[in-house]
Amino acid sequence: MTRERYHREFTFPVRRYYDAMGFDFSAETFDDVAVEYHEAYESVVATADVRADALAALERASAAGAVQVILSALEERRLRRELERRGLDRYFHAVYGLNDLYAVSKQARGHELVAELRIDTDTAWMVGDTSHDAEVATAIGVRPVLVTGGHSDADRLASFGCPVVPSLLAALDEMGL
Repeated sequence: MTRERYHREFTFPVRRYYDAMGFDFSAETFDDVAVEYHEAYESVVATADVRADALAALERASAAGAVQVILSALEERRLRRELERRGLDRYFHAVYGLNDLYAVSKQARGHELVAELRIDTDTAWMVGDTSHDAEVATAIGVRPVLVTGGHSDADRLASFGCPVVPSLLAALDEMGL
């Protein structure tokens, strides 16, 4: 596996990505792989850097009065714990993660978010770094802007016909913030 191949191939549901990579689930179950992945993730997440412009983007959006919400494929309890540990939870009006480790789709959770928070989909944007983020944004009726440097390469992101930018600050520019 190379970084380039990962960025080209990564997809949701994550099981489909493993299937495409040739993983043999007759030898080890997807449940076991998911647990193993998250154990490894937990062991290194504390050492991972926050994206270089994340804090500046959060501050700028907050100063502009934007309501900031996270919609993530990460299990919500883990997501909240990491946001709190880093002191980033204060920027978010709400946090919506999944209730399991399987990273199937954020679409249903996105519909809940829109309904529960009464999001005006005519003015809302979704910032993401995967093809799935573009799919979810479209499904829940908000405009996507995709940021390179995450899970998917720029060519793949561009195939969705939505704005693709190199940074979170550039995403705010795209949104007029």
